[in-house]
Amino acid sequence: MTRVSIIQGLGGHDECVTPLVYTFNQMGIACDIYINHQLLITRGNIFQALEIENEEHVITDEFRIISLPEPTQSNRVFRLSCNKRKLKKLLRYNYNHVLPILFWTTFNDVSDTFTYCVEVGFKIYAFIHNSLLKIRYRKLFEHPNTVAVSFCKGMRNILHEYRDQLIDFYLPPMSALDRDKIAVSTTNQTIRIAVPGKVDYRHRDYDLLINFARETESQYPSHFQFIIAGGIAGEDGDRLRKSIATNNLEKTIILPLNPGDSGSKFLSYKELFELINSCDIALENSTSVKDDNSKISGAVNLCINFELPMLYLKGYSMYEEFNGLASIDSSDLDRLIRSNNNQFLSNKRNEATLIKLLMEESNRHSLQREIEKLSISRPKQPLNKA
Repeated sequence: MTRVSIIQGLGGHDECVTPLVYTFNQMGIACDIYINHQLLITRGNIFQALEIENEEHVITDEFRIISLPEPTQSNRVFRLSCNKRKLKKLLRYNYNHVLPILFWTTFNDVSDTFTYCVEVGFKIYAFIHNSLLKIRYRKLFEHPNTVAVSFCKGMRNILHEYRDQLIDFYLPPMSALDRDKIAVSTTNQTIRIAVPGKVDYRHRDYDLLINFARETESQYPSHFQFIIAGGIAGEDGDRLRKSIATNNLEKTIILPLNPGDSGSKFLSYKELFELINSCDIALENSTSVKDDNSKISGAVNLCINFELPMLYLKGYSMYEEFNGLASIDSSDLDRLIRSNNNQFLSNKRNEATLIKLLMEESNRHSLQREIEKLSISRPKQPLNKA
């Protein structure tokens, strides 16, 4: 079976891995996934939570690579708890089982492992998460056989000079969610609004959330609840709790844990997905997302995967290419609670489903074009014993 390689060596951004695996699997291609083991410890098994089948191996410094069985038709997940030397040997050992392409899902700078993968013969597709950081693109393109990945039309517009060295790929962590199980609220019920992401004032504007929650509670008492869909811990968690209490919003802004609980930095994927799936819409309050769409919010992408319409408090959508589909703003709140049988909300949920389907189709076409560029045959290289 045809296979490709994906590497996420840092302790974050695993949301970039699963859409690749999902899309390649839809194309009949299996994946070898190299991922930081710490993510399993802090968040749980994202592949299991999204029902992506795989076989798993924890790679330590002592792991005997030569003991790995021949790859089957399944995805393989290599949980990295090892030094760079062991990772290089593992990549080299598996090289003859895969197409010579490697998706590097968080590219910040050139590392020894990155250089090694170029030398081995991989064509590297690098995910650079902020299109304004052009020095990273320049460092990437200094190496032969490298391609950058943009996540939306806004990013590509900024990177127009690199248009021949880019491919497009959307980042919701795609999964085969059962759309029929996602219920839409009915008239006179409280509308639940997901506020995705761990509580972090550097990345999300919770003062904006507090002010908006106060306004909605004043105008539409008991009609809206804001569900914090992420871990809450440390000084930022305490700050948000205090702000909620000071503004008497304990019944309006719902925390994922009991007030007396010290909280945790992350929710497990199972807990997070259950929270988001219980909501009707989602709210975007990222401080890093700008109106030029130079950077995309992973928390918003997650909610797109659960087909939630997005309430954009700052008045602009992250995805201009979809012409405002599934977008909601503050002027729509009256329609959300007063439409007959919540037809307005139902229509917006249908638009959110359409966006996800369009993203999935675009991703398949983008990756299929790259696969077709590869030569059908390539010279085999001898395996190095590890």
